[in-house]
Amino acid sequence: MHLSQLSISTKITAVITFLIFSMAGIGLVGLLKMRAINADAAAIQRIWLPSVRALGELRSNVIVCRNIIRQHQLSDTVEAKQAAEVLLDAAVKTNDEARISYEALLGSPTERVLYAEWVKTWEAYLQGARQVLTLSRNSGGIASLETRKLNMDTVGPIGDRADEILKKSIDFNNQGADAAGQEAVKSYQSAVVSLATFLTIAVVIGGVAGIYIVRHVGSAIASNVTTMHELAAGHLDVVVPHQGENNEIGTMADALQHFKLALIAKKADDDDAAAELRDRARRLAVLATTDRLTGLYNRLKFDEALVAEIARAERFRMPFSLVIYDVDHFKVVNDAFGHPIGDSVLAGLSDVVSSQLRATDTLARWGGEEFAILVTGSDGCFVAEKLRTAIAGVSFDRVGGVTCSFGVTEYLEGDTPEIMVARADAALYQAKVKGRNRVELYASPESVSSAA
Repeated sequence: MHLSQLSISTKITAVITFLIFSMAGIGLVGLLKMRAINADAAAIQRIWLPSVRALGELRSNVIVCRNIIRQHQLSDTVEAKQAAEVLLDAAVKTNDEARISYEALLGSPTERVLYAEWVKTWEAYLQGARQVLTLSRNSGGIASLETRKLNMDTVGPIGDRADEILKKSIDFNNQGADAAGQEAVKSYQSAVVSLATFLTIAVVIGGVAGIYIVRHVGSAIASNVTTMHELAAGHLDVVVPHQGENNEIGTMADALQHFKLALIAKKADDDDAAAELRDRARRLAVLATTDRLTGLYNRLKFDEALVAEIARAERFRMPFSLVIYDVDHFKVVNDAFGHPIGDSVLAGLSDVVSSQLRATDTLARWGGEEFAILVTGSDGCFVAEKLRTAIAGVSFDRVGGVTCSFGVTEYLEGDTPEIMVARADAALYQAKVKGRNRVELYASPESVSSAA
């Protein structure tokens, strides 16, 4: 039988049958591609994000331990030192628990190598820290120069190395999450290309059949073919004609409308998946750079800002200062009123300081009750004194007034972040020694001798 002798119903049935199989193939391809996208998204949720959170908690605990050791050296009574040692034991225990949580997430050989290196470095740091604590405890008061020198020259660099290893592990997991996200994007792009290819093939064959059928059914078929081309080009707002007509043309139009709705639904699902991946990446970046209690930058973000500020100063010869300050006798606040009240004081104090700074200055929580500021320009001491006065004039609920001690150092050519932090710490130490609630600008031992 010649094709021209077939009924219109038979011809249209043949074309629709072909289209149905094509749509099934497109749906199957889309399903397989979506499974790949979902697998990448699941990997981010199940592996990379928990690892980054565990590493962040581990690194935060390490910083707490280091701050307690520093506080132990600054304590001027045996009781304060004993309390610091109790806090250190608790922090080390918390750190061990965080290690157990992270060990359960270890997967790749690279992570295991980094973790093994960190464990070895951390144990070496704890051993050195115990020596520092012993010397500090034996001093009976504020740690001696020998103790601080041991901590700064020997133990501190080991702790810095442990922190660098944790940072590498965090970077590795962030890169893994980024790679999984990029893989999901590639899967999405591949799905679009595959679906477009299959759809184009289906449209072309349907178009050829339509040209043949149009000799018998006229402009009605032509209008539906045009609609199919519009959908293939991505114009999902096109109106499908002849819907609801009680004939073969109406049946085909209804099927075409269902196809259009399926494309719209799929595009919406793909857009939602891409938006969710972007939102997860944004939230991950915020968690990695923000202190949860105060909403300020955390130590990691501040370290990056300090490196950038030094580079800017070297390039443009623009001065800046590093200010490190902490709350005087903050342990007394925690012991007398409890840690929740102490936390509220830190949060309120952060608001007070933030309100006094300029948009060009950078404020971060250094750790515990210690904070750091990058002050642009050459007025670091002026800003620190302004902040000290503002803090002294604030009364906190239940606690009343608190004071802060400030250590200030200005950028000098050739400075590194470690050198500037060491100088600011030394200035803060002098502020503590001289009675607290004061601002001290770092002065080298040579300068002090000359002044004397």
